[in-house]
Amino acid sequence: MDNHGGRLLEAEYPNPNMNLALDHAIAKLHTGRDPDYLTVRFWRNPSCVVLGRGQNPEEEVDMRFCRENEIAVCRRVSGGGTVYQDPGNVNVSLFLPREDASDRIGIHGASAELTDLLAESLRACGVSRVERVGPYSVFSEGKKVSGAASYFTRTALLHHATLLISADLSRLEGSLIHHSPPFRRGASRYSATKNLTDLPIELWERTLVGSVSEHFGAKIIPGEITAEENALALNLFESKYSKESWTMGAQ
Repeated sequence: MDNHGGRLLEAEYPNPNMNLALDHAIAKLHTGRDPDYLTVRFWRNPSCVVLGRGQNPEEEVDMRFCRENEIAVCRRVSGGGTVYQDPGNVNVSLFLPREDASDRIGIHGASAELTDLLAESLRACGVSRVERVGPYSVFSEGKKVSGAASYFTRTALLHHATLLISADLSRLEGSLIHHSPPFRRGASRYSATKNLTDLPIELWERTLVGSVSEHFGAKIIPGEITAEENALALNLFESKYSKESWTMGAQ
C-alpha cells in the first residue's frame, strides 16, 4: 500500500547552469511532506563539465580543451568529483525527506541505498556484471557507467546521478584531468568508462521509478515544475550559477 505522494519530472533547460540551479531550487523548497514526499527528475545537459562544489577547476578540467571544443564549465551545489555530461548522458535527481534518509543512516549510507536502487534497475534491464563501488558509483563489466553526488538541506536530501548511454567518450577523456594515487583531498578519481548503448532508456526509467516507489512507499505520478521552483531556479541562476565567481572560484 502506498503511504506517500511522489512526483515524476521530465524537465530540463537548454542551459546546463539552469539545470543545476533547478536541482538546487527543488532541494531548497522540498518539504518532505505529502504530496511533496519525494520527487524523481530525469534530464539531460548539453556538452559540459560539472565540478563538485569544493573543487578547483584548474586542477580538474583541461580548460584549453574545453574552450576549443565549446564545452561549458559549470559547478553544482553537491560535493564529489568532476563529471562530463552531454546529451548522451541521462541524469536522474532524487529529492527525499532528510529524516527518512541522511538523518537515519548518514548521507553516505543514504546515498549508497539510492545508488543500489539505480544498480538494481540496470540489472533488471539486462545490463551485465553491475556492481556498486563505494556510495556513489556504478560499474558494469569493470567500467564506470554512473557517478553520483549528494547535498542536503534542513528538510531534504538531493541525490543526483549521471548515466552514460551514448556520450562522446573522447570529449569526456579530453576535458577531464586524470589524477593518480595518492589522491589529494577533493580530487576526482579517474575510472575507465563505457556507454550502455543497448540499454532501453524508457524501460529503465520506468523500472527505476518503480523501485523508488516501492522502496519508499510512495505513489509517483507525473508532475510539473512549480512556479515557485522555477522562480527560485531563475534567481539562483542569475545570482550564482551564471557567475564566474561561482564556477571558477574556490568554494
